[in-house]
Amino acid sequence: MKTTRNMPAIRKERYSSEAYRRFQRSVFRAVRFGILWLGSLAALIAWMTQQIWAGEELVPFAALITGLFLFSLVTSAQRLHSLFTAPHNLMPYFKGTVPGCGLTTGHQLLDHSRVLDSLARSAGVRPVSHYISDDDLFDKRPPTWHSPLDALATFEVLLRDFADHPAVQAAHSDLAHVRDRLQLAQAGSISFCLLYRDIHVTCGMEWEQRQGSC
Repeated sequence: MKTTRNMPAIRKERYSSEAYRRFQRSVFRAVRFGILWLGSLAALIAWMTQQIWAGEELVPFAALITGLFLFSLVTSAQRLHSLFTAPHNLMPYFKGTVPGCGLTTGHQLLDHSRVLDSLARSAGVRPVSHYISDDDLFDKRPPTWHSPLDALATFEVLLRDFADHPAVQAAHSDLAHVRDRLQLAQAGSISFCLLYRDIHVTCGMEWEQRQGSC
């Protein structure tokens, strides 16, 4: 059975407005890339077809490009399906090295971000979504860094004052993970933000291009 986070209609209901905007941006980015890439291949296939009819010996090359087009069509469809069905997360991101890794955490933090934001505001601290930033790799914009001390107030208040709330209980592991790493970041004066992440694979090349670490 699907979890609620795998149902597109539920994302809008459960995500904070900022988190849902990031989700929409991810979908738009994937669709735009798919259209440009598949459109380019389709145009190339059409041109080669014309050349073949004109007597040019392009059949092997045309077959290769057609195969690439079909492969790209399948992978693009899989990517879109993943965007709508796979769990996304809010990843803690630091302007420096902080022990631990948040690459695979933050699913519940994102799933309950709307309610968590409301609880934080009611307690007079900044909402979790305040710390969601542009992604320096995928958005091509520098992150908005925040003081770990300010963020600590949000996560500590949620864990302390709303421990019995269903949303806090559901996201407790994620909230505690971020809080613990913020404490380490505060000790080292390392700035922090949250990144909306819709992929769950990584490689060394990704982190060579990034300004921060997870």
